[in-house]
Amino acid sequence: MRRFDARDTAAIARLNTRLQSGGALDVVYPEGSEQNRGGVVRERMFVADDDGEIRGAVWLREQPFRIDGADVLCGWLKYPVAESLVDPRFSGVPASLIIQCLREQPRLLALGLGGHQTPLARMLQALKWMGLTIPLVARVVRPGRVLRRAPALRRTPLRAVAADVLAWTGVAAIAFTGWDIMSGARRRCARGNYIAEPCQELGTWADDVWQSVRDRYPFIAARDARTVDLLQPDSPDIQWLRVRQRGTDVGWVSIVQHDFAKGTPDHNFGTLRVGLIADALAAPEHARGVLIVAMEALEAAGVDVILSNQLHQEWAQPLRDFGCLNVTSNFALYASPQASRLVRDWTRAHVNRGDCDGPLWYRGRN
Repeated sequence: MRRFDARDTAAIARLNTRLQSGGALDVVYPEGSEQNRGGVVRERMFVADDDGEIRGAVWLREQPFRIDGADVLCGWLKYPVAESLVDPRFSGVPASLIIQCLREQPRLLALGLGGHQTPLARMLQALKWMGLTIPLVARVVRPGRVLRRAPALRRTPLRAVAADVLAWTGVAAIAFTGWDIMSGARRRCARGNYIAEPCQELGTWADDVWQSVRDRYPFIAARDARTVDLLQPDSPDIQWLRVRQRGTDVGWVSIVQHDFAKGTPDHNFGTLRVGLIADALAAPEHARGVLIVAMEALEAAGVDVILSNQLHQEWAQPLRDFGCLNVTSNFALYASPQASRLVRDWTRAHVNRGDCDGPLWYRGRN
């Protein structure tokens, strides 16, 4: 197990050929200039070298966190891919890659993973990592379109017929209208005088917000303007909203819109237009106002459904109060033994889709 070297590129290409020939969907991307983020974020790749043949690779991203009032450097475990996917002779490679990353950075985290039953999640469990599910909530904005177009609701012929009946009769629309009336009252009570202004990027005002709220959470990845700019994907699908109350900056939120009618339909969303409340920063008492303006912006944009993954209860509960429903989440957070001991109450950790790699699904990854 060693650091990637530019001379590994040809061997990685051969590994990818073997993976694809064996039917694996994952491939290894060689380290390049686009990964050299510099500054407060350090990202590098490690490979499993078998006498000149690369049998697997993993990325390690290190960045600052704020934990119990102190700045702490932690790492994200990213993209472990090994030839064990297609050849059981190399079954020991993934664990060896993870152990190599732990040697480099023992305060290690992993996010997403497809839930707790995937091979990587089970491996982390065997290594005694702590695992949590980050709740997923969904607000159905256009129930008729969702019932007709969402493959997740139409997996069997019986479910497809039931969805068509609910859409055709208008029963679903009536039910969601009633639900909206109740949740809308809660939203109006919490709406207050928050306003949202679109912005191209986070500026010094966002640094002031970060300084004022960073110690309100026992665990949060650094969200100063520079770090967020380094980490967030560059995509026209992402919109930034600067949130103010009575002329004072209280936070920001990033929202994502993607129309799956363009290009390949999504496995779960079909051809729906989906909105995501991806990342946000504010003091807990301003979470409701920030979430309200984010939902209003996505609804005004014409999305069919709004999604959000939020771990902290002050961010998750308002979404439920505002008309979102709990749905099955496959978005998991894992922490190595040394990282897990840093936080006493993980339910108050501020973790969402903006962490690690951000909202990848808008680029077509499901």
